[in-house]
Amino acid sequence: MKVHNPGRIAEKAAAVILVCLLLFASGCNGDKVSREEVEEIDSAFRRGISQLSEATVFIRALEEFDFENADFLENTLQQIDTSRLAAQEVIESSNELRSFNFEGGLDQLGEYVSEYHDTVVEAMAELETVYDATEEMLEVLRPVLSEEATITQLEAPRNDAEWLDRLRRLDTALGSSLAELDNVRVPGLLEDIKALFTDLLTTMSKLVGDLLSVLTRSIPNVEMETNPDFLRTLQLVDGYLPLVQALYDNLEISEIDPLVEQLELEINRLYMGE
Repeated sequence: MKVHNPGRIAEKAAAVILVCLLLFASGCNGDKVSREEVEEIDSAFRRGISQLSEATVFIRALEEFDFENADFLENTLQQIDTSRLAAQEVIESSNELRSFNFEGGLDQLGEYVSEYHDTVVEAMAELETVYDATEEMLEVLRPVLSEEATITQLEAPRNDAEWLDRLRRLDTALGSSLAELDNVRVPGLLEDIKALFTDLLTTMSKLVGDLLSVLTRSIPNVEMETNPDFLRTLQLVDGYLPLVQALYDNLEISEIDPLVEQLELEINRLYMGE
């Protein structure tokens, strides 16, 4: 019969207890989240989300499209530059956020950050294509907007010859802009807007042609109130704003909002130590 040594058993039990305590303490330290860690992560996160709305500020400028608004073109191009800089800051902030160590008690936050980062990268890449294509379309429209401003914002022509000269310059601008617009490649998000601009310039070209014919006595006077090209022009201008609003609604950046809320809730939970 084997006789156990009580002293030896006590030593083994004490050793086991000590190992368990050490393992427990190690596990607690590994999961412990310091306020400083959370503050650093929160700071990087806030820097990015503060620029999210700026990344789409160009949309508000696009909504102001008006042939009689001489500042529209330059204002919109300037706002695209502002939006592009903001998008770059959002990316930089997201990259910094992704670089943190989220092991231990921050593992759930790390999962949320990873999802947020992936969505930000895709949304900002999409915006960059929109910035570039919008800039290109606006530059194509520049000659038309310039000549249209000459007609609508300067004093009325003193005679038919001056009026004829302005219309001919506008006609030339419309023709060149239409040809260039056809070569502009746009992402799917901008296809409807490009189509509207194409239709608008085509219709305006017909209308200007009618006016030129009147001035050169090729046809009788044109009644604008019933002229189909004039009415179509008004219809197209009215249809522009809904397309810009649809552009904003369909941008991937809208998918970031629920992820931002998810991250905010998790960061607040960590602050409170729940």
